[in-house]
Formats: sequence, C-alpha cells, structure tokens
Amino acid sequence: MFDLFGVHPGSVMSVPAAAAMAGVPPARAAATLQRLTDVNLLEQRFRGRFEPHDLLREYARERAEHGGGDHSAARERLLQWYVHTAADARAQIAATPHELPLAPEPPEGITPERFDSHRAAMEWFDAELDTILKIILAAGDHGHHEGAAVLGQLIWYHLYLRGLWQQMRVVGEAGVEHAIAVGDLILEAKIRNGLSLAYGEIPGLAEAEIATSRQAHSIFLALDSRRGQAGCLLNLGSAYRKAERFDEAREALERAHDLYLQEGNQLYAAFALNNLATVFIELDRLDEALSCARRAVDVLRDNLEPFRLVTGLITLAVVHAARGERDAALRGYREAISTAEGLGSTYEVIHLGIRLGHQLSAAGAADEAIEVWREAHRICLEHDDPAAEEIERLLRP
Repeated sequence: MFDLFGVHPGSVMSVPAAAAMAGVPPARAAATLQRLTDVNLLEQRFRGRFEPHDLLREYARERAEHGGGDHSAARERLLQWYVHTAADARAQIAATPHELPLAPEPPEGITPERFDSHRAAMEWFDAELDTILKIILAAGDHGHHEGAAVLGQLIWYHLYLRGLWQQMRVVGEAGVEHAIAVGDLILEAKIRNGLSLAYGEIPGLAEAEIATSRQAHSIFLALDSRRGQAGCLLNLGSAYRKAERFDEAREALERAHDLYLQEGNQLYAAFALNNLATVFIELDRLDEALSCARRAVDVLRDNLEPFRLVTGLITLAVVHAARGERDAALRGYREAISTAEGLGSTYEVIHLGIRLGHQLSAAGAADEAIEVWREAHRICLEHDDPAAEEIERLLRP
C-alpha cells in the first residue's frame, strides 16, 4: 500500500482510490492506511484522505520504480475507478447522457464512489481535479488512451460550470491525442467539439475555435452523424458570431436547428434557438431574437436542464435589455443567478453579478448595484477569479 503512493500521480489518495489501486475491499484499504498513519508514514489532514510527507513520497516513488514490481494493473484499476466515479458524479450535474464508450458496470474488484446530490458531485470533482488532470496527461505513457479520453469528457461539465477554460483546453488537447491513438473517430470529434468551446473563452484563440469546430464537423459529416453535425454547428455558429460573421453564424445555427428537429430532439433544437437569438441581437432583429429566446427557455424549463437554462435566461435578459425592457431584464438576470447558484457555477454567478449590477445602475438603483458587485467580488476572491479586477474598477468612487 505504501509503494502505491509512489505510483499514484496525485498528492492525496482517498480510501476508495487506494482500495481500487490495491485491488482490495475499501474496509481493508482503510485499515491498512490507518496502520501506515499510526506509524507516521502517512498523515490524514482531511477525513478519509491520506498523504505522505514529500520526502516519504519520493521514497515511495523510488521503491515503485526500482522495486521490480509491475504496477500496470494498479494504474489501470485506478483509471477505471476514476472513470466510473466521474460518470456517477457527472450524472448528478448534467441531465443529458454522456454517450461515451463506457461499460455500464466497473471491472470486478473496483468500487466507485456514488453521489446523491449535485453538491456532493461538485465537491468530489473539486477535490480530485488535480489528480484527474495528471492521470489524463500521463495515461498515454501506459497505453491507457481510451480511458483517459473518456475521463476527460466526463469532467467537461464540471470544468464548464467552474469556468476552468485553461484546464478544459489541456484536457481537450490531450483527449484528441488519446482518441487518435485508439482510432476512435466519434470520440475524437466529440472531444474536438468540446475543445472549441474552451478556445472560444481564451483570448487570442478565436481562429482555433473555428478551425476545431470545422474539424469536428468534417468528421461527423464523413460518419453521416446528423446529431454530431448539429452539435458542431451549434459551436461553430457561436464562433462565427464572436468573429462578427453574422450571416455564417445564422446559417450554421438554422442548419443545426433543422438537423435536431429531423432527429426529433426538441431539447437540443432549443439550444440552437438560444444561440440563434444571440445572432439576431447582433443583427438588431430584436423581435426575432425575443421569439427565439422565449421558445428556447420554454423548452429548457420543461426538460429540467438547469445547466442550459442559465444560458437561455441570460440570452432572454440580454434581449429584454436591448429592447429597453429593464424590469424584464432584471428578472431574467436574477433568475439566472439563482439557477447558477444552485448548480455551483461560480463562473456564471460572478459574471451574471457584473451584468446585473450594470442593469441596476442603468435603472437608477446604484446602491443595489454596488451590493451586487460586492457579492460578486467576494466570490471572486474565494475562487481566485480574475474578474475581481474588473469589479474593483466598478466599485471605485
């Protein structure tokens, strides 16, 4: 068990992860870890999570590297434990199925963690993210390409909700390499499409956003996957909008909407309507923007898709603001913040707070705007979000 700390890529190991690596039941792993703690080879700073001192970690790595043991099975069990635990956590934070190449049950001898709430799942992702990133980046050295690619896709929603764009980029680029290594074109296209969103949120990567969406679309086109094409057109439409290529954006999104309707997928067609509304705002076609945004929000409410509902509510609020309908815009922003708070989407809460403050200020409610910005600033400091500087400028007299 001690040597496994030299194989585990993270700094801390939980009891279930240790059990998976050792191939023993969790109760036996817990007892062994406690024995190591009792003799000061490990410490337990957080309940159920163990770690050695840095010097002891190096000693464990030396033992693992030069002890002559084969740890490939332990690495594979650890990866599968993370994959199946992440799948359960994702199910708590996303309403749509993942549609990834993943067996319904974990391999024998692996007991993944289970979650009974959105909050518990988010907390697990937060605690394990550094280790997951290291596993994904190192998996190719051990031939575990498919598992690493799948794991990267399973944490995508968490990265989005937290606004961790750089991490999403790293995971996406590694995932593309893993998918290519195993020759899985569908997985490659899925990852490229998600990666384009990360590029779109990172300054200076606008062209990469468009190019990556196009690559994904080309793969799905060759595979004759209408749903895959539609998903790429959603992101491509957003990329064109940001590049102020509005006619191309409208065409891409209208095509995505049509493809989803052909598939009988009203929920994803609503995603296209929402994105289309953002293009109509830019074109100053506000009646059409309002119609698209309302229709999208109606579907998103009915399908219990809070992750996407936040985006729909934002779009609807922006349309109302553009039409000079301040009360409706304020209601929309407030509902969006409330929904984002329930999801633990700190990135959205912060940036929605900035928008709501501007809307309140424009409505003459300066004191309330300051309160909203101060709350957003507090959250920024808690999560080390760079938006803190922008809010500080807003709060200056």
